[in-house]
Amino acid sequence: MPAYTLSDHALREAGFVAGCRAGEPLPEWVLQADTLEGLAVQAGINAAALQRTVERFNRHAAQGRDPDYHRGESLMDTLGSGDAADTLRPLTEGPYYLAEISPADLGTSGGLRVNGKAQVVDVFDQPIPGLYASGNTAGVGGPGALYGGGGGTLGPAMTFAYIAARHAAGAEAYSAVPREGA
Repeated sequence: MPAYTLSDHALREAGFVAGCRAGEPLPEWVLQADTLEGLAVQAGINAAALQRTVERFNRHAAQGRDPDYHRGESLMDTLGSGDAADTLRPLTEGPYYLAEISPADLGTSGGLRVNGKAQVVDVFDQPIPGLYASGNTAGVGGPGALYGGGGGTLGPAMTFAYIAARHAAGAEAYSAVPREGA
């Protein structure tokens, strides 16, 4: 840290910068300058180092590769286009846009421990009467120790919510697949 995201005017015209389309005002935390040097001065970073970094990036991006961070290589990078060139291209057209970025969470991992009936259990694995959990609030039936990506908890959340509702209602069959007559 610190870390930055850098965009050029071509990207702004083609899509979004900081969630804003071309013509929409940018948030105050996005710096803008006609040159990379001007951007570096505003950000208080080494202008020569920024220029070298962009030159190196541009050489590789022109070949559709990123040996440093492997952008454009995964399915997620090319989702919707199938082409790394849509994700990875040289930054050549000012004005340039720079924003400081920080690590953040997409979702949660862990949560209340539940059993197969979606009941929250105590430290002795005993159900706490009347308390149920599913989705991101549950350590099982939610993401558990890992978070696979946006939307990945929806199926387990709905399943465990269904199980919890059936169990709370006193239904004999509380599994995700109702038994005949249950």
